[in-house]
Amino acid sequence: MSINKSLLLGIILLCRFGIAQGSEMHFTFGNGHLQLASYADNEDLKMALSKNPTTLDMSFHTRIKFDDKTFEWASSPQLIELHLESTNITAVVLNKILSACPNLKCLDLWHCTKINFDDEALDWTQCPQLTSLDLESTKITVAKLKKILSACPDLKYLNLLHCKNLDKQYQNMFYKDAIEQLREQFAFDLLYDLARALSAAN
Repeated sequence: MSINKSLLLGIILLCRFGIAQGSEMHFTFGNGHLQLASYADNEDLKMALSKNPTTLDMSFHTRIKFDDKTFEWASSPQLIELHLESTNITAVVLNKILSACPNLKCLDLWHCTKINFDDEALDWTQCPQLTSLDLESTKITVAKLKKILSACPDLKYLNLLHCKNLDKQYQNMFYKDAIEQLREQFAFDLLYDLARALSAAN
């Protein structure tokens, strides 16, 4: 019995990369890296997460609905890298994701302008292992930046370019030493403000 080589190759690719035609699967998967197709929706995302990827790229996706009430994200302790560039993700949905990904180390939120960083629902203490965070062109504020730096002690890369809610001095890319200097500066500012408040009270 002869086996069609093209058919056999197709089966191998399907098993190896998780590629399918039609509506069954809209993503590629290999070596722990999962890339959602541009036309993927929420059902595709659920199926993709069931593959337990270590890296997930869902950048520039407009068909996925980041609804605060209905959005679901399965527990993903294996996920260490997540790309959400230019999506309509909200603070509430981001918090759901952070709570499900306790071992996340790399998070890219470039141009995620729908996130309200002042939303109290957003808890950065859920990702203490974060080492890389891209917030370029987001609405991050100084107050919330301080919280992130406090909650994520292992940060080695922080992108704050074009963050209009920050003073120009903070709109930059920061690496490990510069991040530590930021922490020290914010700590000094806090002590200075406390000293002024005590002085005014007296």
